Amino acid sequence: MRTFVRIRESYGSISSEVWTGDTWKNIDASTFNWESFRVPYAEEPTRDGEGIFILRRPLRFSSRQPKPEGIEVFCMTASASLLPAIAECLPALVGDEPCSIELNLSEGIWFDTMTSEDLVAFGRNGVLNENLFASADSHHDRLQSIVSDLHSVPHAELLKVFGSTAAGKELPSDIDVYADTGTLTKPEIEDLSVRLMQLAKRHYGYLDPFLLISGTLYCRNDTATGWIVARYAKEIQSSGDHGIPLVDVVLKECVLDQYRGVRPAKEIDYPSPRQ
Repeated sequence: MRTFVRIRESYGSISSEVWTGDTWKNIDASTFNWESFRVPYAEEPTRDGEGIFILRRPLRFSSRQPKPEGIEVFCMTASASLLPAIAECLPALVGDEPCSIELNLSEGIWFDTMTSEDLVAFGRNGVLNENLFASADSHHDRLQSIVSDLHSVPHAELLKVFGSTAAGKELPSDIDVYADTGTLTKPEIEDLSVRLMQLAKRHYGYLDPFLLISGTLYCRNDTATGWIVARYAKEIQSSGDHGIPLVDVVLKECVLDQYRGVRPAKEIDYPSPRQ
């Protein structure tokens, strides 16, 4: 059983609510006991909208394990603009117990090592702990490296980017790239396909290339060692055709940069792909 709370902000007014099993009820943080509002699965709310959090005790997978302490908090979805409201409300709702927080922002940024103390400090000084940005920074650097590598691909002018990157998501999970090879000769197609596959292997899990060759759409195989016919080809081809040219792709700076100190400059040196 778990407790669901919702944090909302409207025209500068912040409120928090708890799910009772059939409706949302306003919370008085000074008297709130989250464990009194745990609900079974059949009575859980729909998880649409933003600012919804799950509170629960850590799970114990064996009776031989010591009983876990503290509270686990999972954010279903919230935008970065809600972060000040979260920092104001959530620590008061969980109280003084140790608390681990997984914060999933709709911009694509995920904090999985946040604590109640981090939120309290942010509410006090308006700056997030720099350690929280390590994962997001590493992921952003990887995506920047992919975009740079794609510019070096033969016939890069044909490449279009689609998916969450083209939609302007702050931190896309990966980069989907597409090319219609109808204007290329067979040797040119081979050059393009070999280089894209090298990059797909180098950036495995972060780059998904698609090539339209003689009317058939191809994607990488599971090991990024060769091309196979793509599933859902019609939908992917449509998205690719309406993608944005690689030259126009600009990865946004992190929307949370306003809440951080100065990020130390660093260089990412990925190994060159094997020929």
